[in-house]
Order: sequence, then C-alpha cells, then structure tokens
Amino acid sequence: MSLLVATLAILARSIFRAMELWGGFAGELWNNETEFLVLDGAMITLAVLLLTVLHPGPAFGAEWHSANWSLRTKKGKKNAREEGGEDDETVVGGGSEAGDAIEMKHRAMLENDD
Repeated sequence: MSLLVATLAILARSIFRAMELWGGFAGELWNNETEFLVLDGAMITLAVLLLTVLHPGPAFGAEWHSANWSLRTKKGKKNAREEGGEDDETVVGGGSEAGDAIEMKHRAMLENDD
C-alpha cells in the first residue's frame, strides 16, 4: 500500500512540474511558492517517509527473506587477514551478480593502488 501511495505522490509531483514548466518562467505556477511547497516538497517527503517507515519488502513474504540481502556484512578476522586487510565492515551488493561484479572491481582497484 505504501508503494502505491508513494508512486501516486511522485506522479502528482511530476504532473505539477510539467504543468509548472509548461507555463514558463512568467507562469502562475512557477511563481506560486505555496503550491510549489505542497505539490513538490511535500509529495517527495510523503513518498520518502512511506517507503522508509512502511518498507514494501515484507509484502514479498518468504521471497524477501530467501533473498538474504544485506547492505553490510561483517568480515571475519580470518577472511580479513587472508585479504591483507583489517577486520571491518564492508558494503556489498547483496549477493546479486551486479553487486558481486562491483565488489570485484573495487577490490581490483584497491590492489592496483598498492
């Protein structure tokens, strides 16, 4: 439900922005700060709050949990020593192929700097 409302809020903002620019710089919408704050700033704020507080991930149920996705993983001391680094947190791509490719590219760049 939050994803639907957030999408509608962003759609309302996009329609407002198109109408605003259609009138040009001298148009009524371009020069009305109240409508701008409500239809631009408030719509994005609403969308961000909804997607943060009521994240749509749990709606996917078991599929969401089986993805085993995480922004951060804790490197073990053994893995860190093997890679010649320290025991720290590393941002990873969540196990996807694209994320793995980005992580490999990052590691290769670090190795080339040494």
